[in-house]
Amino acid sequence: MDTAAAGVSTAPTAAGTRGDAHAGSGLLLHQYSREQPVVHLVLVVVQLLFASLAIAGRFVLPHFPAGALVTVRVLGATLVLLALNAALGGRWVRDRRDLLRLAILGMLGIAANQTLFLYGLRHTTAINATILVTTVPVFTVLGSVLTRREPPSLLKFAGIALAGAGAVYLIGPDRISLAPEVALGNALIVLGMICYATYFLYSKSVLGRYGSITASFYVMLFASFGVLPFGVVAARNLDLQSVSGTVWLWVAYIVVFPTILTYLLNIWALKRVSSNLVAFLSTFSHSLRPRLPRCFSVGKSSPPGLPWRGWPSLPGWPWSLWLNGGSTGRSRSRP
Repeated sequence: MDTAAAGVSTAPTAAGTRGDAHAGSGLLLHQYSREQPVVHLVLVVVQLLFASLAIAGRFVLPHFPAGALVTVRVLGATLVLLALNAALGGRWVRDRRDLLRLAILGMLGIAANQTLFLYGLRHTTAINATILVTTVPVFTVLGSVLTRREPPSLLKFAGIALAGAGAVYLIGPDRISLAPEVALGNALIVLGMICYATYFLYSKSVLGRYGSITASFYVMLFASFGVLPFGVVAARNLDLQSVSGTVWLWVAYIVVFPTILTYLLNIWALKRVSSNLVAFLSTFSHSLRPRLPRCFSVGKSSPPGLPWRGWPSLPGWPWSLWLNGGSTGRSRSRP
């Protein structure tokens, strides 16, 4: 029967519209809940890969100036991601506003973050640097609350406090230096962490519109312009003839795993969870960095055996992950 001819309205009622909306939101929530364990697992893998950079760096840095290594890392990742994006038929960004946003993300999240950390490390201790890196989630949560991207929550701050306390305990509070001569280095590293937190805050608005490979390529491309001048200067002290094949293999590992793969997975995760959670987990990798080289006995000064001090605090990480995970998926996307 023709419903229109019979006088039956075919327009959706308000109740029907609300029912469809509730059904759609229920489906999204079901899909979201199914993805959460996978996303959390991916983020843990990302942080372990980031932490492995400490091992690879021990083999590479004696033969590679730090500035040259950062440049090779970013340029190598840019070329590989360019080839992947072209081979897989990825999109090319043509919107000028999105290009500007991606350029800002590349400059803040990679170029400024790594450069400020590198030069800050010259004027402070490695222990101070490791502790200061754990301020990323603090700045991220504060930024998300101040910009009204996410509502304030005691769980978020409790999770960050627990994670920060675990990081300090793992590294050892007695090893932190507050001497005046390290103030400049500390300030540079904190500024670098603010840049990294800003990257997390403003990434969701543009990354969600493009594939992970496409977004990673453009972020790396624009970051390469920021690190290239420092790499050219540092390359003057690089003796290519003294670099062995084993060192080049470690350089390739750094480009593929702690760079390409980690940024791809990070961008994939940022589309699905709160930027606060991703920033929080970054403290996990940085608190592991002083420990992993010792586990593998890398370097002449590495003591034999496993560094058991501090490892009992690792069970506290799932609790702080849960506390921060309570805010996932509620972030508001703003340009």
